[in-house]
Amino acid sequence: MVRFDTGWRAVVRVWFVPDGSGLAVRGLGAPPQVWTFADPGRREELHHPAIDFGTEWSPDLSLVAVPLGELDLQFGVTGVQLYRGSNWVWTDDNLSLGTLTLTFSPTGSRLWGVGARFHSRHFDYSVLAWDTADGQRLLTVGAPTSIDWIVPSPDGRLAVARTGSADGICFLNVFDESWRRTVSQPIRIHSLAWCPDSHIVAVGTSEGVALIDALTAQLVTRAQGPHQPAAAVAVHPQRPFFLSGGDEAVRLWAYDEHSLTQRESFDWQIGRVATLAISPDGMLAAAGSADGHIVVWDLAD
Repeated sequence: MVRFDTGWRAVVRVWFVPDGSGLAVRGLGAPPQVWTFADPGRREELHHPAIDFGTEWSPDLSLVAVPLGELDLQFGVTGVQLYRGSNWVWTDDNLSLGTLTLTFSPTGSRLWGVGARFHSRHFDYSVLAWDTADGQRLLTVGAPTSIDWIVPSPDGRLAVARTGSADGICFLNVFDESWRRTVSQPIRIHSLAWCPDSHIVAVGTSEGVALIDALTAQLVTRAQGPHQPAAAVAVHPQRPFFLSGGDEAVRLWAYDEHSLTQRESFDWQIGRVATLAISPDGMLAAAGSADGHIVVWDLAD
């Protein structure tokens, strides 16, 4: 087990660099820092000349997406620029949005966005996707309700978004641009992650964890957890289990198509867990806390 102190007030996201060489970490409004496993005492903070609030890095940290304009209702977002490192690649400056939240697909081949446009008495929400190679706009589709963020499936055929009320999620079929929405749940949804088959979504809720079928948008099963909401979930890329966290413990859940079973619980003494990740090879896991600490451990132990 390896423990880090980022020096930030809170860690908002951790993920493993795809080649397995290190761990990337972000604080609120801060550029990523990367810890290299070969030299755990060394960390590199990534900077970009176009960095601004709303900037997003690809999982391998080679691409940087930057919203153009001001991220507020008065001025709006006018476009998106993509850089490879510090080199400009393309610009889409044909946007007119009040807000824009960006995320990359797991491979970095697609850039996704959730945009909101303000009208006199309401907001319209839309989902956008670009090919990161050439900037071609692949998707511009209206959302059936307000949504906070969107996460594409591993196979790229679907994407899942949380509703603004947090009482349900919506699934987007990329090919026919149709939506399926879960019925409102008596729970609030705090986090989610795709299972590797792109068929099931693991969900962290206000009461524990749940599985939702992406093809039917139906709740498969749910399990009671701690009193604190499950603020983070991370699914193993090869084996049928996932991690959840929200209080001071990380819990391991085994799952199949019909059931959830808690197997283990870890308390790494890092405070309230805010974010989780499992390495692409499934050998390591990482947790980041609301007080700025990180722990990395071997899942084989």
